Amino acid sequence: MLYHLNVKTTTFVNRNTDLFRRIQAQLIAADRKKLKILQVGPGMATKFVGRFNDYGRWRPVKRLETVLRRLPLPDACYENYETGELLSVFRAHEPELTVADIARKPLNVVARNFRDAPVMTVRLDLSDRRAGESAGLLGKFDLVVCMATVVRVPRKLQGTALENLVKFAAPGGLIVTDQDMTGCGMARIEGISHVFRKPAD
Repeated sequence: MLYHLNVKTTTFVNRNTDLFRRIQAQLIAADRKKLKILQVGPGMATKFVGRFNDYGRWRPVKRLETVLRRLPLPDACYENYETGELLSVFRAHEPELTVADIARKPLNVVARNFRDAPVMTVRLDLSDRRAGESAGLLGKFDLVVCMATVVRVPRKLQGTALENLVKFAAPGGLIVTDQDMTGCGMARIEGISHVFRKPAD
């Protein structure tokens, strides 16, 4: 079930940089040094055109970019911003970053754009109950980032997707998502939107 198709993936310059900086302060306060980070649904943008859509404000550019992503362009014509933001903001924590998506195209773009960075890519369908079993292979993560992705999962399977996110988070780890995680036993971080903490064991 490919609910996350190329034309639906979306990202823009500086989308979550400020949010990541505020999260970094939380991790420093918790004395977390080296970080394992999982990014689900990295998104991609058409190279050069996407860069003009700073903060997603320019609707004409956004519409043009959506049309371009409908074309069968080669991987070299796309780029990703959020992965770079994670690597940049958390570079002092020596991040070990795993990027996951149900579709291969965004992963190919990430692998191409960040070939010299500590980034691993993996196919993952959050709506599949078996996806959580991958936590045994990939390990637990200090930070799980999943923005504008669960909303693309069929509504009846969104609960499964959220449960799988929780399975990937380490005890005391943070989940960044635009979904409400309080029903999954997660505690909302005061003063920072979209950030939830998994209870420590």
